[in-house]
Amino acid sequence: MDAGFDPHHILTLTATITGSRYATAEAALRYFRRVIERVRAIPGVLGAGMISNVPMSHTEPMKLRLDGGASLSDSEAPSADVFWASPDSLRVLKIPLKRGRFFTDHDDGGPPTALVSESLVRSRFAGAEAIGRRIQLGPLRERGPWFTIVGIVGDVRQNGLDREPDEAVYVPFAVDHNTRLVARTAGEPRDFERAVRAAIREVDPMQPVFHVQPMDDYVAAYVADRSFSLTLIGLFGTMALLLAAVGIYGVVSYTVGLRTREVGIRLALGAERLNILGMILRDVLVLLAWGLAAGILSALALTRVLSHMLFEVRGNDVTTPAGAALLLACVALLAGYLPAVRAASVDPARALRSE
Repeated sequence: MDAGFDPHHILTLTATITGSRYATAEAALRYFRRVIERVRAIPGVLGAGMISNVPMSHTEPMKLRLDGGASLSDSEAPSADVFWASPDSLRVLKIPLKRGRFFTDHDDGGPPTALVSESLVRSRFAGAEAIGRRIQLGPLRERGPWFTIVGIVGDVRQNGLDREPDEAVYVPFAVDHNTRLVARTAGEPRDFERAVRAAIREVDPMQPVFHVQPMDDYVAAYVADRSFSLTLIGLFGTMALLLAAVGIYGVVSYTVGLRTREVGIRLALGAERLNILGMILRDVLVLLAWGLAAGILSALALTRVLSHMLFEVRGNDVTTPAGAALLLACVALLAGYLPAVRAASVDPARALRSE
């Protein structure tokens, strides 16, 4: 699945600020900027930024209004997931820029700007140009600032890989009680944990840091239950396939073996051994064709039962049943061929004397 971001080689952590020295927003912003600079300076760190919530963790929906649009009450206004992001955070997550520009340092403290997702543009602007338009966030009674859209970014599956992306708005980073640091690393993210912690302590050793983990862990945690279920289904399916292969081999070998006296009579009457071999394999192929037809039709029908566990995988997918059918066909042909070769090679006199 294309999640809309790249979770690999990203270390995340939750940073918070406490103490009277960070009572003002300006002081808190200076602290976070210094943290980003220190982390970015660590050898092997390719980029760092701050964002209010990383994908697959938590979202903060807010009411959305368009400048020039209809005046809507809070119950009527649509919602969008809102994220406060530093200039480099979206680059670190590799959220693609589709049009316009990313945030820069000049957006902090300047006229309010925003980035919006493609899904928001499609649903709210109906094909019109979104860059340069203004949006307002929050309840109607708060009358928040109007943000000018300066860029359009790709959709991110914030709430799960099996869910369609929600509309999203990114605004310049603002101080929150907790915020998330994202750092893209050249190697295994866990190997950089100690260096990142040390860099943050250099800025202020009194500020706590927690929830230190790779971004891959968020994705793994989300798909863990489904991965476990599908692993069990795959295990049971493999066992069933092996049991079917063993059963087919045993049945075909046994039925071919029962025809030893018949083979001896045909050979005694002048039949060619190659013709005997072809006759037995033709009979095996007829049974195989009927069995595979019934099996494939049943498999395609039963696949619909599992369709709720499949995401962007067609319930009538024929690749997997075709692969299983090919394997069982090879097993059946092998099971028929080996006994057929043995039967065609027997001495007619011995075959006729056998019980």
